[in-house]
Amino acid sequence: MYYVYFLASHRYGTIYIGVTNNIGKRLAEHRAGKGSKFVQQYGVLRLVYVEPFEWPDEAIAREKQLNKWNRDWKIRLIETDNPEWRYLSGLVIQQHRRAKADYNLGRPGCHRPLPLSRFN
Repeated sequence: MYYVYFLASHRYGTIYIGVTNNIGKRLAEHRAGKGSKFVQQYGVLRLVYVEPFEWPDEAIAREKQLNKWNRDWKIRLIETDNPEWRYLSGLVIQQHRRAKADYNLGRPGCHRPLPLSRFN
């Protein structure tokens, strides 16, 4: 499981886009100051948007695409699933663990977690 994620400093604040295969571990790294220097410098620690992918090349291509977008498009994308810019880390980490367990057990159709909009 791979994720493209958006971190924000606050609503309509600075936005950071990253990619990872373990969202919980990556968020912990950012909070501990071991993530990107950009995140450290601008205090961008609030997880506000996530897209899941089965393959790393898909996630990397999407991250590159999103980084080329202008700011208004990124904000619109965040607000499609998370209009209040709520901090999503708890929901996403729980969902990641469940999806990973299902995937490891070989359950068919369990390679992608539910969209975040189901939790709003």
